[in-house]
Amino acid sequence: MYRQWDDRRARNPDASREDGAGANDLEGAAIEVAPDLAQWRGRLADLTGQRPRLAGSGSAWFVEGERDTLGIAERDVAAMHDEGALLLEVQTVPAHPEH
Repeated sequence: MYRQWDDRRARNPDASREDGAGANDLEGAAIEVAPDLAQWRGRLADLTGQRPRLAGSGSAWFVEGERDTLGIAERDVAAMHDEGALLLEVQTVPAHPEH
């Protein structure tokens, strides 16, 4: 995926943003390497009504909000074709200033 990102940047320095990627510059390259990521992004968007953002280099999609507000309070899995993906609720922990 990182090689793909480097190749995209070599071809077009603005490639990281040309496909409407969210805040993650690696999204376009990750989808080129693993096209199913785009389908899962679409599935999560359909379920929540939000555009998911890619975590890291493609380990997960995420949306911000409460499960009730997102319409997934009763769901534990997002299914697509014959596969499923866990829907997990996580919280970020605020950074503590160093003493």
